[in-house]
Amino acid sequence: MLGEQAFYSAQAGCEEARARLCPAAAHRIADTDPSSTQWRAFIGTLSEARAAGYDPTNSRHDRYDPLLADLDYTVVVTHQADAHGHVVFWGDADQNGANERNAVSGKNIYVITSTGHAGGFNKCLVMEVVAVPEITVPSALYVKG
Repeated sequence: MLGEQAFYSAQAGCEEARARLCPAAAHRIADTDPSSTQWRAFIGTLSEARAAGYDPTNSRHDRYDPLLADLDYTVVVTHQADAHGHVVFWGDADQNGANERNAVSGKNIYVITSTGHAGGFNKCLVMEVVAVPEITVPSALYVKG
C-alpha cells in the first residue's frame, strides 16, 4: 500500500511539472537558460530539493514549492542532452518537413524525474516532454474556406 502511494506521488509530481512547463500555466516553471545543459528546475521543499541536487547559489537552479501539499514528491526538470553534451531539441532542423531530435533548433526536450515518498518507500518516474512545434510548411499553402 505504501509503495503504491509513493508511485502515485511520483506520478503526481511528473504531471505537476508537465503542467507547469506550459506557457499559460498559473505557476509556470520558467526556463531561464534554454541552451544550457546545466539548467535545473526543482519542485519540492527546500530540504528535499537540496537532497536532489538543488544549489541555491547556482543561478541555473530554480526551485518551486509543490502545489499539492498532501503528496510527498521531489521533482527535477532538466534539458535532454546528447552524448556530446549538447542540448537536444525537437524540431525540423534540416527543413525536410519532419520533426526529429537534433542539436540545432526546435523546442527543448525536458526530462522530468519525479521521486515519490511514502512511509519509507521511494518510487521514481522519468518522463520526457516537449511542446508541440509549429507546423513546417515547405511550400505555399492554400485552403478554400
